[in-house]
Amino acid sequence: MYTSEQLRWLQIWYKHWHIPYLTVRFNARFGTTKTVQQIKSTLHNHRISSGRTGRFQKGIPAWNFGTKGQHLTGKNRTSFLKGNIPANLKPVGAERICSKDGYVLIKVSERDPHTGFATRYKHKHIVLWESKNGPVPNGMTLFFADGNKLNIKLSNLICISRAVLARINQMHYHDQPDSIKPIILSLAQLKTIAGDRSRKKTSNIQSSFFSQEGRS
Repeated sequence: MYTSEQLRWLQIWYKHWHIPYLTVRFNARFGTTKTVQQIKSTLHNHRISSGRTGRFQKGIPAWNFGTKGQHLTGKNRTSFLKGNIPANLKPVGAERICSKDGYVLIKVSERDPHTGFATRYKHKHIVLWESKNGPVPNGMTLFFADGNKLNIKLSNLICISRAVLARINQMHYHDQPDSIKPIILSLAQLKTIAGDRSRKKTSNIQSSFFSQEGRS
């Protein structure tokens, strides 16, 4: 319930302040803990109108003027005080599933090049591989032998070229029985090697041909 004094106060000051700031000032004036939604409902139920057009009026402060970093009611009630550590802050080593590719991500002590933060999330299988073998070479990628990207073990990780990976995908590797997956992998590697040799041979023949043409 609201007193007549409180309703009169709202009627006067709602013409000057937006609801979030009005809520802060109301609570400070009357020693209450009203939320923005409660004040909004009261204004609606008592048909109290601001009379504003939606434009800022000269001389009227913004509703959040002077509230930076303060723990207030309404939309700003979840703001952090200086020095506070968010309750949902994950420690180094925390894991989660990437919503984009379904791989497991792990938080590591490595500066994020995009945000500048001291920590970042990386693919767990890459972190595991690099801890034992060093950086993944250019043009290469890590592949899960059993096709299960959640089975993160060194024994299940194979470093292959992207060309081999493309052939594996063309052969529908993940849809094949586990018993023949090693055969498909070996076949994809052999076909890639044969293709590289064929392209190299063709390139050498073309180079030789144009070289002879140039001397003619």
